[in-house]
Amino acid sequence: MDSKGCKLLIKCGGCGKDLSHIKVFPYYHQCGYRTFADGTSEKREIPVNAPPNILQKGINYAKAWIKWKRAGKPKRYPNEIRKLRRICAACKYIDEDGVCTHRECGCSVSKAGIFGDKLKWKTEECPIGNWPEELIIRIKEE
Repeated sequence: MDSKGCKLLIKCGGCGKDLSHIKVFPYYHQCGYRTFADGTSEKREIPVNAPPNILQKGINYAKAWIKWKRAGKPKRYPNEIRKLRRICAACKYIDEDGVCTHRECGCSVSKAGIFGDKLKWKTEECPIGNWPEELIIRIKEE
């Protein structure tokens, strides 16, 4: 509401969608813009190597799980998993907690994560291609 009690029309500066119903600002819209309560918007600058947020991690995990399930749930041997952990430990995307910060990953590579250990899934591969081909099963994506 403005000073006269009229409802403000707030639109996203990127796509023009009406955001007047939004109660909490700044609002981060899917088009890549951030809109403020006064109606101004700005393009969000996301660093190229920004780690995935919790939503993106969930999406990455769900895609990986579906691919793994469709392939018949093939698993790696413990010695293969140890080899992958060593490779990951030397990667520039691994943070101090042993989590991959690459946008297409986000997995805990130092130990099993909350939902399990994706390194055990033979359909999984490194998003930047650091893993040996013989440790990966590729399936056709639908």
